[in-house]
Amino acid sequence: ERITKTIPEKYVFYASLAPLLVFYAVFALVLFPMAPTLHPTHLLDAWKSLLPDGLAGLAKMAVYWLYSVFFVVGELWGGIVISLLFWGFADDACTLQEAKDWYPVLGMIANVGLIVAGARV
Repeated sequence: ERITKTIPEKYVFYASLAPLLVFYAVFALVLFPMAPTLHPTHLLDAWKSLLPDGLAGLAKMAVYWLYSVFFVVGELWGGIVISLLFWGFADDACTLQEAKDWYPVLGMIANVGLIVAGARV
């Protein structure tokens, strides 16, 4: 509700995605070209010697932190976009009175849909 008071309703979707799009632009134009400088690869051997063999992947994930952050933001993208589109559609399709009855049902359907889609993929 707070965001719709400051931004026109038709731009809420774009305003919600703007931080992700800004991150992708900064990643592509600034961070990715600087990746060799930003990754502390010299720490990898030291961390591997301190950690058990099963946690070697954790050391690589920490050393190559930029790619880990990119992966996390990439995973957020799908969830945020689908949620915004789904609830935007639900908001357009239901009146305020209907929303009280249908939003809990739609929320359960959305969660079941995620489970079914995950099992099918």
